[in-house]
Amino acid sequence: MPEIQVSAKALPKYPPLRESPELLTVAKLLGESPDKWTKGAKYRNSRGMPLDISDPQETPFCFDIIGAIDWVYRTNPDNQTARIRVGMELKTTTTMWNDSPMRTYEDVMNLVRRCNI
Repeated sequence: MPEIQVSAKALPKYPPLRESPELLTVAKLLGESPDKWTKGAKYRNSRGMPLDISDPQETPFCFDIIGAIDWVYRTNPDNQTARIRVGMELKTTTTMWNDSPMRTYEDVMNLVRRCNI
């Protein structure tokens, strides 16, 4: 049987923020579908309109990277840890990185996996 080679870059360098598999993570939230990720707003409703999270009438349908972190870890001290991890991986602000015209869903998911959030 051939030996399996695993690139060190493929492995997260951070411990998981949530150990329990039933708890929501950014990877689970955005990993449902490319439609769960957006640019230009932290949150959007199902019609694609920017959403004010304080509006109790609507639940976000899609999220940018910071919106996803804030949604998943909104009542958890891991919010700041997740933001720091993402900031350490990027060479620019998170919003500028997320909203870059060249940014793809795969780029976002690779970042989420590297940060183990």
